[in-house]
Amino acid sequence: VLDSVTHLTAEARGRIAVCASHGAVYAAWYGAMKGVAAMILNDAGIGREQAGISGLGWLDDLGVPGATVAHTSARIGWGADMPARGVLSFVNAAAASIGLRRGMACAEAIERLARAGLPPSPTPQPLAEARHEMVEAGARGIRVFVLDSNGLVGKEDAGHIVVTASHGGLLAGKPETAVKAETAAWRTPASPACRRWKPAASQAPWSPPSPPASATACRSGPTAMSAPSTASPSAMAAPSASPPATSSRP
Repeated sequence: VLDSVTHLTAEARGRIAVCASHGAVYAAWYGAMKGVAAMILNDAGIGREQAGISGLGWLDDLGVPGATVAHTSARIGWGADMPARGVLSFVNAAAASIGLRRGMACAEAIERLARAGLPPSPTPQPLAEARHEMVEAGARGIRVFVLDSNGLVGKEDAGHIVVTASHGGLLAGKPETAVKAETAAWRTPASPACRRWKPAASQAPWSPPSPPASATACRSGPTAMSAPSTASPSAMAAPSASPPATSSRP
């Protein structure tokens, strides 16, 4: 269980990755590169052209079970929140085939995946360039870079402008995780209505977001995801007064 998919190491091979990153293709690809057996990510509000869950169809093409938790059920960037409070919002066909469904508690989904005896992901093909420079936008020695992930920011970006497609959350609430270089400016997309930590008295029963209007089967390639269940989950338990301890399990 990790705050970011970019924290995965070679030790994740053949294991279940529960990462509080968005569920787009870059995060799915990164996990597959590490040989994970299954992935659970955050739907990041789903977003334009369903980009926040686009990695699920991509994982399906590799035969890797994938799912997302609703961004309203667990905080993005906070891994320990996922098994503690996360509720599945979308699953791909590979995950549905072993019993995962929309509305299932993330903790239960992890247990089902662990019992399935899943093999490591096959090694995927390299992604297209995930880092671009907008040469025409630079001026007076300041360059502008557009990145698919905040994890691609490096020391060489110090003093320049970085636009990243990652979420804008802090990893486990730690300010030092915002950006890895002293950039001149840094921009990330806004995530709509993300879950915030509130006192128990303010908690209301939660229901999963409606699937995108385009279809009940979201897709990101030739393989379609299975249609989600229409059953609503029971109300989530109110959070404790302090965030849950981070697990060391990848």
